[in-house]
Amino acid sequence: MISGVPDTPFNDTSNKMGPRTYLTTGLRHLNKPRALEPGETLIIRYKNSLRQYKSDVWIGVVLPDQFGPTRHISRRPVGAQPTEGEWMTHLKDRMYSVYLPGRNMYKWVGLQDIFVLNEKTVNVLRRAGREPDAKIWDDLMDIIRTEPGLDFWKNMSLQELGAKGKRGKELRLVLPSGHEDLISGGESHGDDESEEEDEDDEYDAKDEHEEVPSNHVEPSTDVAPRYLMSKQLSGHFLTRVLHRVFSSGRH
Repeated sequence: MISGVPDTPFNDTSNKMGPRTYLTTGLRHLNKPRALEPGETLIIRYKNSLRQYKSDVWIGVVLPDQFGPTRHISRRPVGAQPTEGEWMTHLKDRMYSVYLPGRNMYKWVGLQDIFVLNEKTVNVLRRAGREPDAKIWDDLMDIIRTEPGLDFWKNMSLQELGAKGKRGKELRLVLPSGHEDLISGGESHGDDESEEEDEDDEYDAKDEHEEVPSNHVEPSTDVAPRYLMSKQLSGHFLTRVLHRVFSSGRH
């Protein structure tokens, strides 16, 4: 679970169709608590505000605790590495900064929301029928197989941030200059879930930043002012007419 939010099943078993399958089905946690090293790639479970804050998974890269957007770094949670001094938090309770490549997101996560990623890891998004997302996942796996190192991921995060802006969440890979040949076409694209989203939403509670479905169209924001104005004008007109009627009746 993430903060009391259960995993999201991607099939419904309300009609006795067998046990539910979750995105994390078949994934495994680390064998035992250990310190994570910057540059490690793992599977991260997080609340995806682009999907109504449902539990989601993505490939994440562990970052140095002082690297990333200012807003992310300044919102370090309890359990994160202190800015000064030794890390006194127990291994099982530590929080790590991770970058989600292709999603332009930075998260703080604990070991309970981290899963092992290796060659045998099933593409959980393809299993869930999210084919465009699964294509990006496969491209990331191709990159990971080359063992690019921490500097590559740091450069990639900066390149993606520069290309999309701090609020841009279009799902696509933006490769560092000189590494375009790592995947076919130089960039890979998935579903356009959203172009903008508040950065670092791991602390944004659902009732604080309620997301609307992607097919929801907001009403025009200037309808109410026009309606009020028309009522005000009608009132003024009626007052003038009545004034003339009563004035003519006195003469």
